[in-house]
Amino acid sequence: MKRHLIILILLVTGLYVIWMLGFDSVYYQFVNSTLRGLSVFLPQMITYGMERGGDYILQITMNMKYTSAQPLNILCLPVIIIIAWQVYLFFLVPVKRAIILFLINLSIFYGFQIVYIISSPFLNISPLATHFNMVLSANFSILALLLIMKDLWRLRNIDSNKPKMTDDG
Repeated sequence: MKRHLIILILLVTGLYVIWMLGFDSVYYQFVNSTLRGLSVFLPQMITYGMERGGDYILQITMNMKYTSAQPLNILCLPVIIIIAWQVYLFFLVPVKRAIILFLINLSIFYGFQIVYIISSPFLNISPLATHFNMVLSANFSILALLLIMKDLWRLRNIDSNKPKMTDDG
């Protein structure tokens, strides 16, 4: 157990250092490309990415009148948490299972982040959008922890359903 805790702490620390050394620009390009790709299906959405003082900001305009500038630094820690957990799963489960969990969890997590960024221009338009943005902006870490808890629950149930080996043969 102590070994697993040390591995997880080293993963989080290592990923944070990698993030600070430039992975944030890679993630920014990935998010910006996704938003530009979605603008093909949402012609009323215009995205513009910029770097200001080392921070990456995505500006989104909807219907030419609702604009929001979304800094990516608020998404930093939750992204590191979820990626560290997904890498850590490779130490716990077979590779095929770890890859499946990796794809499922990152798809869910990334999908919520994209929906959050797209809905941010409507912050002052409807009470539902305002509530959605307020809840998600502060709770991506909680979403990451919920995905971790889901994995732990599923892994525990899989382990408890395995037949026990006895010395009887």
